[in-house]
Amino acid sequence: MLFIVDAIRPEIYLESDLKRATGSYFDLMRRYFLEEAQRHGYEAIDMQPRFITRYRRDGVRFEFTIDGHWNSLGHQEAAEAIASSHMFQLMIPQ
Repeated sequence: MLFIVDAIRPEIYLESDLKRATGSYFDLMRRYFLEEAQRHGYEAIDMQPRFITRYRRDGVRFEFTIDGHWNSLGHQEAAEAIASSHMFQLMIPQ
């Protein structure tokens, strides 16, 4: 089983917003879920570092302007993360 955990969006785009969101309910639940998945032996990918790195590089957001769901860029980042995961490598060796 492989879990993909979303970032704290839209707070990842400004450092001040991200700092303010740190310690929020959503932040605590994300971190708890990631820790528990790892503790129980599941692979979990945290999209937050990937999204932050990509946003700082390209300046393009990961959700639609009228909707909070991932846009094509968000799905591309998730697909790349999955393709580089241990689980994917076991299922589809390169």
